[in-house]
Amino acid sequence: MDKYSPFVEDHGGRLVRIVAVVVAVVALISEVGFAQGGSDREWQSNAFVYGLAVSISGDARLGPIEQPVDVSFGDILDNLQMGFMGAYRGNNERFSVGADLIYLALGNSKDTGLVRRADLDMLVFDVTAGYRFSPVFEAFGGLRVTDLSTKVGLVDPLLPLPNPPTREFGGSKTFYDPIFGARVFVPLDQKEKWWLQARGDIGGFGAGMDLTWQAMANVGFKPSEWISIWGGFRALGQDFDDVGQQERFGMDVTYYGPAFGLGLHF
Repeated sequence: MDKYSPFVEDHGGRLVRIVAVVVAVVALISEVGFAQGGSDREWQSNAFVYGLAVSISGDARLGPIEQPVDVSFGDILDNLQMGFMGAYRGNNERFSVGADLIYLALGNSKDTGLVRRADLDMLVFDVTAGYRFSPVFEAFGGLRVTDLSTKVGLVDPLLPLPNPPTREFGGSKTFYDPIFGARVFVPLDQKEKWWLQARGDIGGFGAGMDLTWQAMANVGFKPSEWISIWGGFRALGQDFDDVGQQERFGMDVTYYGPAFGLGLHF
């Protein structure tokens, strides 16, 4: 525990601040929703906690290192130090607002040759507003905030000592990207206890990242008025170059995997 206590204190405090911001944003958009709720139908709030069995593939560049990225879900579990995923959606018959948060802190301190230590922190926070054109189709726009920080400790190959010194390379960047997308919601029975949902968005366009995109689809079941469960698949893409320390941090990766969650409706 002593080995990781500084990490837990730092990242735990950061996560508490992140959750506090999310709660404040959710409270704000809920107030906006209730103000609109008189039109067409009463406003409904929906809170979700979910998990993503994520894998990562693509390419990454950090300092002098350029290499393909191929990380399985098992590798993620082995190196996961902290994580949280949650979402909020408020809607009436025509309008919707939403917030979505993904936070992952990964670390590996194993000796793997030249690489002695690697850490990656990722925060993705979306805020959106949408308009429902029909009972099954909705378009939306918003902002995606992505905060990435990575560090790699490398053994200096020019000093072949019993305990050679480690050189550290790092990069960090916060991106602010506009996003635009659409959502399709199809009830599978008359009481809407079962449903099929698909959603996709695209953004960036050089405002923050060169490109960011997301796609997801799921099937859900609502056993009661207050609770729902769902499962499906989700993918998130990120593409950027030449940022961070000395502008030597770049990635073109996709995070993807099965997703499952629990919803509370009030």
